[in-house]
Amino acid sequence: MAWNGVSLRTILRVANLIIVVTPFEEESKVKMGASRSKCILFPGGVDDNSFLSYASTSLDEFSQRLKLTPGTKVVAYLGTIEERKNPKAVLEVADRLRDRDDIRFAIAGKGDSEYAEEVRQRAEELPNVTYLGELSEKEKVQLIKSSYLNILLSRMEALGLVQLEFMFQGVPVITSGVGGQSWIVKHNQDGIQVKGARDIEGAARAVEELVDDSEKWERLSRNSRMKASNFTFSKLIKELDLAITKEVEKESGLTQLTSEVRLTLQKPEVVIRSWSHGTRKVVATSRRLFIQEGRLSRRTIEIPYSNISSIEHIRRYNWLDLLIGAILSLLLFTQHYFFPIISRTLTSRILLFALRLLPNLKPQLPEILPSIWLVPISIALLLFLLSTRKGFALRTGTVGQVYLAPSFIDSINYIREGQDKVQSDSISAQENSRKDATK
Repeated sequence: MAWNGVSLRTILRVANLIIVVTPFEEESKVKMGASRSKCILFPGGVDDNSFLSYASTSLDEFSQRLKLTPGTKVVAYLGTIEERKNPKAVLEVADRLRDRDDIRFAIAGKGDSEYAEEVRQRAEELPNVTYLGELSEKEKVQLIKSSYLNILLSRMEALGLVQLEFMFQGVPVITSGVGGQSWIVKHNQDGIQVKGARDIEGAARAVEELVDDSEKWERLSRNSRMKASNFTFSKLIKELDLAITKEVEKESGLTQLTSEVRLTLQKPEVVIRSWSHGTRKVVATSRRLFIQEGRLSRRTIEIPYSNISSIEHIRRYNWLDLLIGAILSLLLFTQHYFFPIISRTLTSRILLFALRLLPNLKPQLPEILPSIWLVPISIALLLFLLSTRKGFALRTGTVGQVYLAPSFIDSINYIREGQDKVQSDSISAQENSRKDATK
């Protein structure tokens, strides 16, 4: 009680992921303080690989073991032979249907108790029952494929994975509907729920109904197969692996990187630090540096620390823009004197273009036109100032030179610290090697 009252509640609150077998278990965990978003439905799963392995196995020999005659329908119980599973109730159903030559019951499962021995003896007394005992994996698949119906009248059941296995092969289930069974088997959708573990009459009627009504059996069989296909082991493992991966990425900080980048990381990495400014972001993991730029279409540069050869402090000006602007302004200023004819043609075209763009400026154009030669140099000066670069250039052997603005000084210091540590460790290793050599 103390475990459920204190320890378990604390664990549920701090856990990253909580695996639940049924939605009922999820509700109980949420009531105990678990976050619903952390609950992962994982009902064990159907081993689809096992069915695939024995897909081509012949059923003739197993049919002889079941003592089947042409047209006989098999109603199978498969599970441990214990009181909780209530296989004696299945034998009572078989006893009520002993006059139906077209129905045969099969009892299979492990049991080494006194109760199991009583079940075996009673099964052998009934003419329409075959007691199979414990089965191998291959025999289990053969039984499921040979069955027309599955029956389980448990007194208590957390889930009932065996029922999912029968449903996976399109075998409808008759169940007592206790615990997780009420979730797996929906009444008159995937099978039939009777009124509890002691509803022998209801179970017998359900068996006869589905044996006699082939259309209803076909509908339940189709729905059973469709539901169970969502709970194959391979599919559930993939979903669980994805959930765990997402949680690991969140804990390690890798969610700061784009999904395309995360998919390429074969070994787990941990984000140590990250810095961002404007549309650029720098993420430092335990092994490399990622530089991202852009918001919607994000470009990411990956640089292993060992590839950063040097850090250059830069202050760069784009003199070419300023030079081109100055030359254009000079041409506009001097063309009145050297090319008067061209000047008038050029001026008229500029005038027409300006009037189309700004028709309200017509009165002011005579005053503005003599100063038009200042436009190229003004634009060039603006571009010159905007393109001025101060900051750091990382020289690498893979992607060349990568620029970082002064706002990323902390990331530069982090890189320096890492490089200094590597260099220090290398020097220490060399000294230790020399000491060992002199001994």
